[in-house]
Amino acid sequence: MAKYHIIPEQRTLWQHSVIDKDLTSPPASPTKGNRYLIYGVGSGDWSGHDGDITYYDGSNWQFITKKEGMIVWVQDENEYYYYDGTNWGIYKKGLFEIDVNGGLMPITEVGRDDNFELDANDDITPKA
Repeated sequence: MAKYHIIPEQRTLWQHSVIDKDLTSPPASPTKGNRYLIYGVGSGDWSGHDGDITYYDGSNWQFITKKEGMIVWVQDENEYYYYDGTNWGIYKKGLFEIDVNGGLMPITEVGRDDNFELDANDDITPKA
């Protein structure tokens, strides 16, 4: 059975997972590659990046500016979060479709003929 993978990139709406969303300032000893969702009002090095995703590059914090439609997995909560253009909120697990601009959109239409599902690794796979 073929598997279909969606590759997260910084410029796309689908983002690599983050460790946590409950911090508003950087941890004291970050590890290169650590990623966080700044869910509240950022302080310290995160000041001015409220709601953005941040990652540590080994010496500095880099930021991915939030934009409407972004989806990110928050590891410590085992939940997807979706940015609606104003706020981040929990998005219940579901399927996504690619819109005309190449972004991902949650499938929310009632009665849709879903031929794919998410497997245990959150990969999209055809239904048997």
